[in-house]
Amino acid sequence: MKKKILIIFFILFGLLILAVLLIPILFKGKITAMLKSEINKNLEATVDFSSVNLSLIKNFPSLSLTINDLTVTGKDEFEKDTLADVQELTVNINLWTVISGSQITINSVSVSKPLINIIILENGHANYMIVKEDTTVADAEPASFKMKLNEYEITDCWLSYDDRSLAFKMILDQLNHKGTGDFTADFFTLSTNTKAVSSLWYEGIKYFSVINTEIKADMDMDIKNMRFTFKQNELKLNELVFGADGWLSMPDEAITMDLKFEARKNEFANFISLIPGMYSADFKDMKSSGTLALTGFVKGIYSDNSVPGFGVDLTVNNGMFHYPSLPETVKNVTIDLNVINPSGIPDQTEINLRKLQAEIGTSPVEAALTLRTPVSDARFNARLKGKIDFSSLFKIIPLEKGTELSGLLSSDFTASGSMSAIEQKSYENVNSSGTISLTGFRFKNSLMHDAVEVPDCRLSFNPRNITLSNLEMKTAGTDLKANGTIDNLASYFFRDDLLRGSFTVIAAQVDLRPFMSEAPASASPGIPSTVPSAPEIPSNIDFTLNFNADRVLYDNLVLTGFKGNVAVREKTAGLNNITFGLLDGLISMNGLYNGKKVKQPALNFDMTIQKMDIQKTFEHFNSVKFLAPIAGKMTGRYSAEFSIQGNLNEHLEPDYASLSGGGRLQTHRATIANFEPMVKVADALKLDQFKKASLSDANLSFKIIEGRVYIQPYEQSIAGIKVKIEGSSGIDQTIDYTWGLQIPTKTLPSAATGVINSLISKANSTGANLSMGDVVNVNVNIGGTVTKPVIQTGMRDAIDSAAGNLKSKVQQELENKKQDLEDKAKAEAERLKKEAEEKIKAETERLKKEAEEKVKKEAGKKIKDLFGKPK
Repeated sequence: MKKKILIIFFILFGLLILAVLLIPILFKGKITAMLKSEINKNLEATVDFSSVNLSLIKNFPSLSLTINDLTVTGKDEFEKDTLADVQELTVNINLWTVISGSQITINSVSVSKPLINIIILENGHANYMIVKEDTTVADAEPASFKMKLNEYEITDCWLSYDDRSLAFKMILDQLNHKGTGDFTADFFTLSTNTKAVSSLWYEGIKYFSVINTEIKADMDMDIKNMRFTFKQNELKLNELVFGADGWLSMPDEAITMDLKFEARKNEFANFISLIPGMYSADFKDMKSSGTLALTGFVKGIYSDNSVPGFGVDLTVNNGMFHYPSLPETVKNVTIDLNVINPSGIPDQTEINLRKLQAEIGTSPVEAALTLRTPVSDARFNARLKGKIDFSSLFKIIPLEKGTELSGLLSSDFTASGSMSAIEQKSYENVNSSGTISLTGFRFKNSLMHDAVEVPDCRLSFNPRNITLSNLEMKTAGTDLKANGTIDNLASYFFRDDLLRGSFTVIAAQVDLRPFMSEAPASASPGIPSTVPSAPEIPSNIDFTLNFNADRVLYDNLVLTGFKGNVAVREKTAGLNNITFGLLDGLISMNGLYNGKKVKQPALNFDMTIQKMDIQKTFEHFNSVKFLAPIAGKMTGRYSAEFSIQGNLNEHLEPDYASLSGGGRLQTHRATIANFEPMVKVADALKLDQFKKASLSDANLSFKIIEGRVYIQPYEQSIAGIKVKIEGSSGIDQTIDYTWGLQIPTKTLPSAATGVINSLISKANSTGANLSMGDVVNVNVNIGGTVTKPVIQTGMRDAIDSAAGNLKSKVQQELENKKQDLEDKAKAEAERLKKEAEEKIKAETERLKKEAEEKVKKEAGKKIKDLFGKPK
């Protein structure tokens, strides 16, 4: 009996193990589909993943739930943005808590190789706000179910935080983060450890680049009161180590905080490690001295209507650094900077850079700045004086191998006054004078194909504007000179007002190709870069550029004699009277590039093209390949006048479905060969001359509607045959054309002419005298695609046309015979009538004469009877 029980136990245990192994496999598809459905019901996003795995084997005795290749993609305005792309998400659950109790214990949550892309738009909308609002009525009693989390971990993460409302962007790469704590408790300590490589931008300026970042933070988490207190915390940026303490609370939508921080190490070298290019393999060998003091605070309320007060104090005394392998030293470094805003009100911000001083080799540099009431009426006092000999930097810091650097930067500039004085044009109350010049500058490193050279450039300052003069620049095939003025710089800097400028550029050559690389790739694959290749035009500039260049190199094109005017304002660029030579022809254009939507810029152009090469146009422009594939089989030249409107994508490629416009096109001495639709027409009609033909000069009108080109009806001579053409072609290469051909009879194939001639013979056997007409009309419908055209026609059309001609000729013959008979009858009737009239006339004359004779005789007789015979 015991043996049987033991056997049954092992059988049941085996079945249990088998079920544990098979259930996740047998029901994997259903589990995956159900999970996807439930998640997507509750999110304003599209969630997808390749598979879900349940396992007791992986982390026994924990139950492991693993989701593979998890992606979260936004909707509506974030439709093209991926919020998350996670290689593997694993949740390890204590199996016995699932079976035995209402509190499920999650031992750990691990996220492997996630790509996180957080975006906040200018309107404040965030792509992470994806949880649908819960419209259900809450239960009167709280649910008894509880979940306990002990530990979470993120490994090898790439995270981008792009807050466009603040013009702030941060990227954390190689991010590893771990946290432990009892997340179900009302009060617990959260211990975290974070390592990453960070980069930071603000207002488009990169302040930190590839900074090694380490954060160790312990926080007391008072969940009930939503108050979080920093305990032992350390932030390390390269070699600069900060300590922080204080607290923050979130009882409602607002965040109240009182935080303090300070540099825990006071060596000047730690501060130097943050300077781009300084924190390299040679940094450990650098000798330095001097003291550093860096403290700050953030205190107050952060909400939609307020920001907390803040302050930073930075002091460097007697700073010096020197690399033993190099001959010169940077010494006498002094920084005395205080930034304070106790209330958080922006206008109460004060910046006081009392002193910034350094001796770079033998060249001293000094600067100072004070700024008060920056919002209401900025009051400023600035000074920058000194020289930097770039060639001496080789003697001070270890530059990358292959670097070339020379030139002299000189500055002697002062400015003081107030915004109110500038706005009221009280220039006597504003001091702005001096120059900043750059001469003999040359720079090249291992990543550059060509050096950047600026032989001369000078900025001259006065209270009204800044004058740019004698700018010369040579780089990567570009050789240009420029002059101009910049107005309203102070208002632009302090109030973000409109910055105006006017420039004239004259160039022997401008090479745009080095600046046309694809959009910068993300630090990790899978997440599209938030920096598009299409230019982002500032909204608060008003620049006018008059341009004259002998040659402009753009992609694989050479534009010659480029002249015109570009006006940039309100995130748009207007192109005015632009002319240039291209592909053996001449182009003139006017138009507008609208960059208000960076990822979907719009264009609206009017263009005139004169005698440009057809084949070269097809080879160089993808838009022609999509919209006019026939050009790929043509030679010759063309001219056109047209307008076009539509959108581009973030890589400045046309969104063909959005294009509309129209105009006229003419060809000059064009030929066409082996164009598949015409080859098919030639085969159907047995007209081999259509396979390779010379075209008389075409003159046609066209329209573009939603990316489809519609040709208006026009007549064209192809291989000596008149053809009336109309129809359309699409970006999907579909075609829909109707050709009306007037085919000379002598070109008809023998099969068709035989049928028609037999009809004529039958007609002539009845006495007719007929022959075939000179022209046969044939209609051809061309559908399908460019590569696989479908031709709808047959010689039935030609026969019907010829038969129609024959019927017409028979009818004409009958008409001719009828007319001939009528003419003969009429002539005979006229003859008979004339003979009758002549007989009647003669008879009348005879009768008249006889009557006269009779009357005469009777009269004589009566006279004789009356008077008797004469005596």
